[in-house]
Amino acid sequence: MALRTPTQYAEEIKIRYACALAQLAGADQTIKVPGVGERGARDLSRQDMAEVVEPRYDELFTLVQAEIRRSGFEDVLAGGIVLTGAPRRWKAWSSSPRRIFHMPVRIGAPAACRGCSIS
Repeated sequence: MALRTPTQYAEEIKIRYACALAQLAGADQTIKVPGVGERGARDLSRQDMAEVVEPRYDELFTLVQAEIRRSGFEDVLAGGIVLTGAPRRWKAWSSSPRRIFHMPVRIGAPAACRGCSIS
């Protein structure tokens, strides 16, 4: 909705171009975003997109933190949290989960994926 583009394009744009830290997204880097209805495509800076995406990730991590607290397991996670199943660019915003969870956070990948682009 924030991109004002059809849903099928929005998901692809998010996966391919989104950055969840506005400070890392270049204002000079733009992408073409298809319009809705008769509106034509327009250019959108990756920084503008990051300013929409970043708060959504913070909201998601805050909900996860609340669920961990509710479950009663917060005090037994001494080793921290491992995030998996994520976009390739998780490292670019791993400070956000550390700030929200108040514990170590690392990015995990299955052993079969160790050589892939998740690093």
